[in-house]
Amino acid sequence: MRAYLESYYIASFAHSTAAGYPGFEKATKELVYDAPRGRSINDRTNYNGLSRTGTFYAHILSIKLVDRGFQAMVCEGNYSLMTMTSTGTWESFGTRVPHAILIDLAPGADGVTNRTRTAGGADRAPRTDVFGGWTITRHAFSTRNVDGALACVDKFPDRPETRPERSNEKFTAPYPTLPPFPGWPTCPS
Repeated sequence: MRAYLESYYIASFAHSTAAGYPGFEKATKELVYDAPRGRSINDRTNYNGLSRTGTFYAHILSIKLVDRGFQAMVCEGNYSLMTMTSTGTWESFGTRVPHAILIDLAPGADGVTNRTRTAGGADRAPRTDVFGGWTITRHAFSTRNVDGALACVDKFPDRPETRPERSNEKFTAPYPTLPPFPGWPTCPS
């Protein structure tokens, strides 16, 4: 789940599924996005190449068994992400209020999954495939239920009233990017 979410945002910002972690493209072959994602990650028609930085927060709220595998409800907090503007300043593109999404996981086409016990570490990203044979089959950008969003409000380290939300302000430097937590294990290269 973690590898998927991190890869999804990296790939989305780069407009390239190849930018995701090792195994991301294989793990998302069956993926169906719910609206509002209307085009492929690889569609570069609106790619601007401007830097994005900051800290993205996620919290797995629940995991339940479904027909083909599991469904996770995940709280997302993007309030500490920024993008560079064409004039070289920075602006926030996150919101103070977190939201809940749904992600469906299933065993891969061959039905085999590996036991993965990825612990934390000093690396910012994994160097090997950490998807363990699982595939992501659905990414719903909303639970379509206000209870999910309400359950997410207090799941992040910053209190809601202190979260930055300055979408109309320009900054000369971005918010600090926190070290990755829990990080990824360092593997021999």
